[in-house]
Amino acid sequence: MTRRLFRGALALALLALAAMPAASSAQTYRQQGIYPVFDGWEELPDGTKLFYFGYMSRYASEVTIPLGPDNQFEPAPADRSQPTHFLPGRNEHVYTITVPKDFNGKLVWTLKSGVGVQKATASLNQLYILEIEEEEPNAPHLPAPTIALAPLTTAVSTPLALTPRVKAEVPQREAVIEGSGARQAGVSVTWNKHRGPGAVSFTAPAAPRVPAAAGRRAAPPPVPGLLSVPCAAPIGAACGAAQVRFSEPGEYVLRGVVHQGREQGDVQVKVTVTP
Repeated sequence: MTRRLFRGALALALLALAAMPAASSAQTYRQQGIYPVFDGWEELPDGTKLFYFGYMSRYASEVTIPLGPDNQFEPAPADRSQPTHFLPGRNEHVYTITVPKDFNGKLVWTLKSGVGVQKATASLNQLYILEIEEEEPNAPHLPAPTIALAPLTTAVSTPLALTPRVKAEVPQREAVIEGSGARQAGVSVTWNKHRGPGAVSFTAPAAPRVPAAAGRRAAPPPVPGLLSVPCAAPIGAACGAAQVRFSEPGEYVLRGVVHQGREQGDVQVKVTVTP
C-alpha cells in the first residue's frame, strides 16, 4: 500500500489529543498506557474510503495487547489488522481499513491498558478528511515510494533475510566524486513487529568497507522490535534489506515502511516461524 503524508496531520493530532479523556490530575495524565487514534480518512478514485489509525503509547518500552476484549473493533469483525505490538511514543498511520463507497457508519477501536479502556471512533466526519499537501513551486514531482515483500517462513533463532522490492525515484544531483562512498538517496526503510507471540530482533546489513576518511560507520547492533535502514542511490536490491530473528514459534506480522521526504508507503509481511 502506498500513501502520502497530509497537511491535516497536525490538526488531526491535536484533535486526537483533545478527544482523550480529561485527566483528574497531572499524575493521571502521565500514567502509563496506550491511546488509540483515528488519524483521518481519504477517498480513493473508485469511491471507496481508507480509514487511517495510529496510537500514542506512554509506556517506555514495547507492550503487547493480544486480540480479544482488550484489543478489538466494533462492529464485527473484531480483528481488522490492528497491531498487537505497540512501540513507545506517537505512531501515526500504522494501518488502514478500507470501507465501501456507500459506508456511512462508524468503526470503533477499543484498547485496554494501564489507563483503562480507550476508544478511537472513525467516521466520515469532514474534520478528519486528509488533504494531500501542496508541493512547492517548481519542485520536481516524484511519485510516492512503494515497498513489497511476499510471506516468509523461518525457524526460531535462525536469521531470516528481508529483501523487499522498493521503488522510489531519486532526484538527479551533482556527480559523485570517485572514492567518496555511496550517496544517500533520501530514502529509508523502517521495520517493526506488528503482531506475533515472541520477541523480534532486527539487524542492519553490514556496511561496505570504505576508507576511514569517507566517514562511514559500522552497522548498528541488533535493535529489539525496530530498525531503520537508509538506502543508497541509485535505489537497488539492497534498499531496505535487513535480517530478523524470532524468539518463539508462531505466526508473525512485520511492518515495513519506506520513507521519502513527506511521502511513504508500507507493507505488512506475514512470517511463519517453526520450532
